[in-house]
Amino acid sequence: MFDYHEIPPIAILRNYVKCYFVFQLEGHPGFSDIKYPNGQIEIAFNLGPSAWRSEIDNKAQIDPRVELLGLITQPMLIKSLGDTLMLGIRFYSHTAGYFFDHPLEDFNNQILDLRDVMGRQVKELYEQLLNETVMDKRVEVIERFLLKRLAETMGNDKLMLLNRVATELQNSPEKNVKLLASQYNMSQRNLQRLFLRYMGITPKLYGRISRFQQVARHIGESGESLTDVAYKFGFADQSHFIKDFKAFSETTPSGYTPPVLPFN
Repeated sequence: MFDYHEIPPIAILRNYVKCYFVFQLEGHPGFSDIKYPNGQIEIAFNLGPSAWRSEIDNKAQIDPRVELLGLITQPMLIKSLGDTLMLGIRFYSHTAGYFFDHPLEDFNNQILDLRDVMGRQVKELYEQLLNETVMDKRVEVIERFLLKRLAETMGNDKLMLLNRVATELQNSPEKNVKLLASQYNMSQRNLQRLFLRYMGITPKLYGRISRFQQVARHIGESGESLTDVAYKFGFADQSHFIKDFKAFSETTPSGYTPPVLPFN
C-alpha cells in the first residue's frame, strides 16, 4: 500500500498551517525521493515501525522519531527503510515563527529531534499520538498543541509585518529588497534580521527560492522553451536562469524531474 494525502487545518489555524500530511507505506522494501527547497519548515511524527534516512550536503543520518525539518536551501535525499506511517505539519514560510522560540536560522539544512528543541511538551505530545489510533483524533491532538503555542505569540507585531512583506515577495520574487524595505519604512539590515529570526533566511534568498518553486512547477506543467521560461520569470538571460535553478536542484532545468511526493 502506498498512500499520501493532505488534511486541511481547522479555520483558526488556516492562516498559519498550510496542511497536515500523512504518508503510509506497507509491504514495500523502501521508498526514496528528493525534497527540493520550498521555503517551508515542517514537523513530522514517525508513528510507524521503520526509520527514515536523509542526506543533505553529502551528510547522511538516521532521522529522529519526531523530526523538525528546518528550511533547506539545497536538495535533500530522503528514504524510508521499510513500512512507514508519518504524520506531519507543514507551515507557511512566514508563519513557522509563531510556534518556535528559537531563531529559525538555527534550524537551516538540518533534521533535528523536536523533543530536544522543545522539551517535555513535545515528548508528551508524541506519546499521545502513539496512544491514539484514529488519524482524525491524532490531528485533533496536534491542533490543541498548536493552538496553545499560537496563543502565546498572537499579536506579535514583527510576525505580522513579516507576513505582509513575505507575501509580497512571494508574489513578486524578483522585487528589489532595498526598495521593499523602504516601502515598509525599514532599513535593509533590519528587514534581513526580521527574516533570519522568524523565517530562517534573508529576503533575497527567500525570493530566489520562491522563484525556483514557481519555475519548477511551470516546467512540469508547460511545454515552453527554456528561453521563454527564463524571460517569463524575469531572468536576465538563459545562463543566469540555469545557474540559479541548478543552485537549488543540482540539475539543469532540462534535466529536472519532479519529486514523487508533493512535498514541494
